Amino acid sequence: MTIVGVYDERLLPDELRRRLDNARDRVWLWSPWVGQSSQELLPHLRAAQDRDVVVHPVVLWPEEVQPALRDLHRAIGVELARTVYLKNMHQKIIIIDDHLTFIGSMNVLAHPHNGRLETMALLDSPALAKQYLNHERADELGKPPTCGDCQAPVRRVQRLTERGKAQLYWVCKAPTASGTCPWRRPFPPADSGRYGWQPRKKPRRSRP
Repeated sequence: MTIVGVYDERLLPDELRRRLDNARDRVWLWSPWVGQSSQELLPHLRAAQDRDVVVHPVVLWPEEVQPALRDLHRAIGVELARTVYLKNMHQKIIIIDDHLTFIGSMNVLAHPHNGRLETMALLDSPALAKQYLNHERADELGKPPTCGDCQAPVRRVQRLTERGKAQLYWVCKAPTASGTCPWRRPFPPADSGRYGWQPRKKPRRSRP
């Protein structure tokens, strides 16, 4: 693994835009909130998409975003066709071409100018990128389904706990005559990754 650099809130935007402009195959972007910075970053993501780079943004559900920022949040989904909405997410990760990984504390789509002090490290490692993609279930996030009931495209993901086991689900919230569509489908099992493995509880010892 090569440590390319560590970037603060002043240096990261230019470095990230440069890397996006040179992306060739695929970009994954986990950035919960959308705000001021999205207006500067979105043209670079859209340009990558226009040259056939596969761009996968993962952002919060619209209802979790402040009302004043919802137009900016909506623009991500309109401009970038593979946008997925993950409820309660907080991770900040960018992976470019399956080997460059930005990881740290900065929410790159929302960080305001003169905002909080942040850092992101840029690491060059196909093995690390693969491990992050496996952990975040990119295999499933990259192929959103069609609702099995109403046939609407499904782009929302939610963690649900049933019988003590947490699992990610695709959930449909398309409007229906009676409210919203209740269809949902669990992510398929995985040997590793987010909620793919659940530790077994140790059996309680019976008292003599």
